[in-house]
Amino acid sequence: MVAAAPTLFGPLLNRAIWSAARCFRGSFGQVATPGAHAAAPGRIRGAGIELGTLHWPGGGPPVVLLHGLDSSPWTWARVAARLAPAHDTWAIALRGHGQSDTPTQGYALEDTTADLAAALPALLSAPFHLIGHSWGGKVALHFAAHHPAQVRSLVLADPAPPEGLH
Repeated sequence: MVAAAPTLFGPLLNRAIWSAARCFRGSFGQVATPGAHAAAPGRIRGAGIELGTLHWPGGGPPVVLLHGLDSSPWTWARVAARLAPAHDTWAIALRGHGQSDTPTQGYALEDTTADLAAALPALLSAPFHLIGHSWGGKVALHFAAHHPAQVRSLVLADPAPPEGLH
């Protein structure tokens, strides 16, 4: 098991992330692309909270998309619509973002990874392709390092630095 990195600012960072997430409740990207597959919104249980989901049904290996800090799963709408129908595509709203619960604390990397570890087995039985952008890239890397049997492949788009944004 990998040792947990110390939280840089602790409660101050938790509060800042919580405040930013409350301002942006995930409307970006909700305008459908003409002719694109429509997303089906839903919710799944994470580690003590519920996470919002968007699902673009499709065949083939599943893909899980993780958004960046102060964003939502809707940022993946155009990408997900192109992945489906070739892939069963899920975009997950990380805690405090989109339609996910917004607790006042618990925004460390380990908390977010625990949410995914608790939630994803209910959605997916096969190993999945995991794609993360920015903070979602850091979460994806941390998840893959701790749950390698669940990850078929890993794509990081402009990931947060390893030593930043604990």
